[in-house]
This record gives sequence, structure tokens and C-alpha cells, in this order.
Amino acid sequence: MLYWWNPQTNRGYAFEYQNIIIHAVSRDTSSFPHMCIFCQLETGDDLENEEEVDNSVVRFVPADNTSCKNF
Repeated sequence: MLYWWNPQTNRGYAFEYQNIIIHAVSRDTSSFPHMCIFCQLETGDDLENEEEVDNSVVRFVPADNTSCKNF
């Protein structure tokens, strides 16, 4: 599981690791205004019935963007 938790708001997100298709640090502020951790998630997986699989994009923006610069 991947957990992203904000202790100030007491809210967060959890994703199954096997549903993460790609993850990367994105420093390109021309496509998104902040440096972030970019994740593409598989949100549907009915491949046995040959249905289309939906993918979602999630961007995690740390409060301190220097953590993105270190990777």
C-alpha cells in the first residue's frame, strides 16, 4: 500500500501498490504549476472480460518542495 497522509487535516489517501502503473518526480512546471510526485493509477482491471481499463492521474505536492529536488 502507498499512503499519503496530511496530519494537519487528518486526511489522506491509500493506493494498492499493484495499481500504480508509473510514478516519477515531476519538475516540469510548464505542465503543472508545482513540482510533484506524479502517479498514474489503474482504476479498472476487468481484463479477463476484455473491458477497457481506466487510468487516473494523481499528483502529490509536498508542502516543502525541496523533497522533490533531492531525487
